[in-house]
Amino acid sequence: MIVGDLFAGVDAGSATTKAVVVDGAGTVLANAVLPSGARLAESSARVLEEALARAGAHRGRVAAVVSTGYGREMVEGRTRAVTEITCHARGVQAMMPEARGVIDIGGQDSKAIALENGAVRRFEMNDKCAAGTGRFLEVMARTLEVPLDGFGPWRWRARSPRGSRTPARSSPRARSFPCSRRGGPRRTSWPGCAGPWRDAPPPWRRGCGCPSPAP
Repeated sequence: MIVGDLFAGVDAGSATTKAVVVDGAGTVLANAVLPSGARLAESSARVLEEALARAGAHRGRVAAVVSTGYGREMVEGRTRAVTEITCHARGVQAMMPEARGVIDIGGQDSKAIALENGAVRRFEMNDKCAAGTGRFLEVMARTLEVPLDGFGPWRWRARSPRGSRTPARSSPRARSFPCSRRGGPRRTSWPGCAGPWRDAPPPWRRGCGCPSPAP
């Protein structure tokens, strides 16, 4: 017998852990985000309690908890654990049913998911190289002193992007220095560094069958 009128989702990611509380109609009542840290079980419990507090509710009102993400099996009290790939598909189907693909830039990997009628048709993961992950982009943002959400617009405003031949195994800072030290505004340096990954779609994106982004 289901007791409670609320439902919760916990995404235990490698960098941050998120929680959301919804009612029976699917209306979002509250959410919370916390750093994952080294103990995912503890961070998952804390973030769920924070989301419930923001919703003005308590754990006894929660009928079910679905966990996802890197540490989904570490979420205590979960009713069900679901892969983030499946969660992406269901979430996009509910919010944007016309979407054909999803690109998930996570803390330690990136995923490209091709959708068909709201279901996962195929997916590919890039978990071998740090380039393109959320952590990489955060370090680049701090190094070049640009807002994280400004990378896309700056990429297309560059008139003469400068490339980088720094090996893939190098750190994000090492990759940015060959670009920035040649002079010129930061918005020229960043597009040059990002260009090789944006202009040459990685195999994992081509393999999933997702359409290439429009310029």
